[in-house]
Amino acid sequence: MTLGPRPLHPDTKDWKRRVTANNGWASGHELACVDQLIRGIHNNGLRSKMLSVIPLVAGSIVAATTPIFKDYGSDPWNAVNFVQADLSINGLVGDGSTKYLNTGLVPSTAFASDNDGGITLYNTLADNAATADAVVSEGGGLIMGLLVSYDPGDAYWDCYDGSGGGRITASNASWTGYLSGNRVSATDTKLYRANSTTAHAQLATGASNAGARPGDNVFVFCQNTLGWPVAHCVRRFSFVAFHKGLTSAESALFYQVIQSYRQKLGGGWV
Repeated sequence: MTLGPRPLHPDTKDWKRRVTANNGWASGHELACVDQLIRGIHNNGLRSKMLSVIPLVAGSIVAATTPIFKDYGSDPWNAVNFVQADLSINGLVGDGSTKYLNTGLVPSTAFASDNDGGITLYNTLADNAATADAVVSEGGGLIMGLLVSYDPGDAYWDCYDGSGGGRITASNASWTGYLSGNRVSATDTKLYRANSTTAHAQLATGASNAGARPGDNVFVFCQNTLGWPVAHCVRRFSFVAFHKGLTSAESALFYQVIQSYRQKLGGGWV
């Protein structure tokens, strides 16, 4: 007996419905890949950690920026100044001057406490520059941000204190691949990275957190400083997620799910 295609997961059906409602579209192949992604997140016990996750499929900017999970933030994210030519099978690329994503996600409401937070980026374009990747800042003690390879090539994770023990950093020059910043307690914040040639591992660790969650939207491809987009980057991201803090084991599972998704999609992985 020949079985028919597997029914779409309810969350996939919901994403498809919202893409259409947002005046976007996704191909059948992209829908199947997003279904695999959603099932992978559920099957690995990660759904309860996800807050806003965009799939960055290549079919349309609307589909690319419509969250597969939208517990917090905009639907879709506001793609400021992006055009279809900025989107490819390898992800969405910035221009270093005017283009950014306004997520609508506010850390002070999305995260339950100042001792929990997480951002994951998958970057496919190496660049060591003094630019921002996913940041909101209202001052040194009110900041949340993840930088992949800030000039001269260091990763930064601020959650939520950029002037004290809440900031961790490590050498990460010209990095392409998965990078995830996570805070799971007042005394535990970590950076993890991985790609096809680098096994998932901790990149940096920190402890104390004297800061507090910012009360403004996080921007991607630049920094939101008191409502103003600054320090735009030229990276190409193929995956962006905001989530509760992940443990090392959870981050490793998340990476595997994302890597498998991008490989099935046909690009946006290294």
